[in-house]
Amino acid sequence: LATECGLAPNPPKPDLPRLYSFRRCPFAIRARFALAAAGLRPGQDLDVREVRLRAKPPELLAVAPQATVPTLQIPGGPAVRESMEIIDWALRHQDPEGWSRGWSTAERETIQALIAENDGPFKRHLDGTKYASHGGASGLAQRESERQRALKILSRWNARLASGGWLLGQRASLADIALLPFVRQFHLADPDRFAGEPNLEPLRRWLRRYLESEALAR
Repeated sequence: LATECGLAPNPPKPDLPRLYSFRRCPFAIRARFALAAAGLRPGQDLDVREVRLRAKPPELLAVAPQATVPTLQIPGGPAVRESMEIIDWALRHQDPEGWSRGWSTAERETIQALIAENDGPFKRHLDGTKYASHGGASGLAQRESERQRALKILSRWNARLASGGWLLGQRASLADIALLPFVRQFHLADPDRFAGEPNLEPLRRWLRRYLESEALAR
């Protein structure tokens, strides 16, 4: 994605898949989450390179001229430059949680629709909530308007979570993994307001389980 988040020095490991990443970028977070779930361990199965967005390394520019993160360079193969494609590559390697397996055609369509809603309108409203194009009162009004639009989407996701705790019911899917880092960013933009939003407790439980997980800590 062109909108995805552009070296800390690490010794090169040319025989391993190399992930160019940025720790706080939600696109990179969900890619790293899937790579970890697939059993790819940094330093052993995966060479993770943290990128300084203001000083993009020539190695990244050489394989991905847009220099977005995450980018996965596969030895002897092409660079994979979009987070969902990296996730697909990782889960084809191994998918022990069944995030992408065992879903019906209709459920797969729902998963894709949720990811599209997140990566499109929700991401735009999230960015608008965090960054206003104007200062002063007009900027505050703009941010609040974007926040309310984001909350409408969150309310729909909250309704899906109310019964089984996951977006598609009783178990985690690719949609949960893809959306969680972005809901985390919304929460971090104003934790107190997020905690006080009425009728979003299923969403908060879903997020809290993720925030407290060993996987996220790793």
